[in-house]
Amino acid sequence: MDGMTAHSLRFSEGLYPHQIEGVRFLLWKRRAILADDMGLGKTRQAIVAMLNAAPDGQILVICPASLKLNWKQEILAVDPTAAVAVITKGNAAAKQSRWVIVNYERLGSHRRLLRRTHWAGVIVDEAHYIKNYKARRTDEVIQIVARQAQKGVPAPHRPHNVYLLTGTPMTSRPRDLFTLLGCVGH
Repeated sequence: MDGMTAHSLRFSEGLYPHQIEGVRFLLWKRRAILADDMGLGKTRQAIVAMLNAAPDGQILVICPASLKLNWKQEILAVDPTAAVAVITKGNAAAKQSRWVIVNYERLGSHRRLLRRTHWAGVIVDEAHYIKNYKARRTDEVIQIVARQAQKGVPAPHRPHNVYLLTGTPMTSRPRDLFTLLGCVGH
C-alpha cells in the first residue's frame, strides 16, 4: 500500500491528497471506520475504495433515507456506467444492480433479501446510527456485516470489505463506539 498513488487507483481522478490517504486506509484495513469531519468527502473515498477493493460483485450502501439519492449521484459521478438500485418502500433491489442503496428504516422489511445476498462489500453511512446495541436497526446491520465472521459461510460469500462512515463515532460515551468496532471486527 505504501507505493499507492492517485494514478495507481482506479476512479481516483479529482481526489484531494487527504482523500487518497483515506482510500489507502480503507483498502489497507478492508473493514474500518472512516471518521473524517463533515465535508471532507467520506462518501467519495468509500466509493473509490470499494471500486478498487471489490471490482466484482454487489455492493450494499446503508444510509439515512435523506441521503439515498445523494449516494446514487455520488456513485454515478465516480462511475457513470454503474448500475445503481435504490430500495424504496414499494420495491426491492434489482439483482443485476452492482450497487444497492437502502435506508435504515427499510432494513427490516427487506431482511431476507439483504441477509441472503452475498455482498462483495458493505458501506454503512452515518454509522453512529447503530451505536445503540439494543436498537433493531443495529441488529439488522450486524446481521448483514457479521456474515464474514460466521462459521460455515464460505469465504467467497462473506463481505470482505465493510466501511463505516461517520463524523461522530462517539457521540457522548465511549461505549457508543463499541458496536461500531464490533461491526468492523475489531
